[in-house]
Formats: sequence, C-alpha cells, structure tokens
Amino acid sequence: MRKILLVVGVLAMACNGEDKDSGSDAEDAVAADLWGEIDGYSSWGQVAPWTDVQPSVSVHGSFVQIWVNSTGAAAAEAGGTDFPEGTILVKEGYDAEDGAPVAVTAMWKGAGSEATGGWYFARYSASGDIEMSGDDAAEACGGCHSAGPDYSLAWSAE
Repeated sequence: MRKILLVVGVLAMACNGEDKDSGSDAEDAVAADLWGEIDGYSSWGQVAPWTDVQPSVSVHGSFVQIWVNSTGAAAAEAGGTDFPEGTILVKEGYDAEDGAPVAVTAMWKGAGSEATGGWYFARYSASGDIEMSGDDAAEACGGCHSAGPDYSLAWSAE
C-alpha cells in the first residue's frame, strides 16, 4: 500500500445526518487517492463482531458491513482500540440487508487533525464519487466518532 501521510475516513452519511458537499480540490485529491487504496477492500479482513452484515441505527444505513486493512486488523484482533497509523476502516451502508451498497465510508489514520485523533474522513457514493472529504467530513463525523475509542465506533457499542 502506498504510504500517504493522511488518514481518510469515508462516511456513508454524515454523522450529523446532513449531506455536505465534497471538500477542497486538495482534499478531494486525497479522497481520490484513498479510493484507489481501498480498491478490493471486500477481500480485507473483518473483525468480530463485524464479520457480516449488521443492523444499524446510524446514519450509515439500516445495515452496515465493515472491513479493516491488515494494519488495523492486527490491533483489533489483539484487543486494542487504539489503532496505529496506516489503519484504514471501510464501512458499506445498505438500505436493505440484502441490497446493494448505497454508500461507502472510510477512515484512514495518519496525519489527520488532532481534533479527530489523527483520522481523516471521506464519504463516497457506491460507485466511488466523492460526496464529502477533509474538513467537511471531519466536522460532520467527528461528533459521533469522538464517542468511540480512537474515533472508531466500530469497536464500541453502536
């Protein structure tokens, strides 16, 4: 995986429920790079309890499924909730349990802001169009994600 000094999180819906425009051109360029980094994410590992489609009450959809790259999986499998730099979490959101994804969200831990624990966020349509990235995504997502360990609600009670 190419090393990019940002952490990107892709959100299916903003944590405050608002649909925001994508970020600046620079933020969108990073989000486009991240989309390339997560290509094939459905072959990544999944960590219990997120090993299958799960019901959700979040803005990500009625159902979600989460994948984590090998960097983050090692930490999660060891029982950790403080993820190392380079961790990428990807969440697909669905309107129906057996439906197609409506959006893909990702979080990438690296050189994000201190306000978000180093995580950079982005949200994409199911086809990969950038819907939100950078500061807009961090503002929309940080409120909810700050409640979880290391901004990763995936490993806390959702």
